[in-house]
Amino acid sequence: YLGALIQNKKLTVAQISRDADLSDRYCYQFLSPSNPRNPSREVLLCLCIGMHMNLDETQTALKIAKYAPLYPKDERDSIILFGIEKKQSLVEINTALYDHGFKCLCEK
Repeated sequence: YLGALIQNKKLTVAQISRDADLSDRYCYQFLSPSNPRNPSREVLLCLCIGMHMNLDETQTALKIAKYAPLYPKDERDSIILFGIEKKQSLVEINTALYDHGFKCLCEK
């Protein structure tokens, strides 16, 4: 699914890794068609945000990976939902999470 979106959006792994705040090598592990690995929910959300996916695309990716969808009644998920809807960067979403006392996505 992510591979098809990458082709449709004409993205490169370098762009995605930069916008998802993940190393190129780490991204290749999850985006390699020959040997894909399953990212955690947190990493998948970072990839979705880095790929500038809309909310429907993000929820679909979570569903395919068998993770819980973003749930608006969960305050942390709600902040992430808002950021995706407003096309915020990962830095902006992490800042909002931090400001509300939540763990940031893909915290290093």
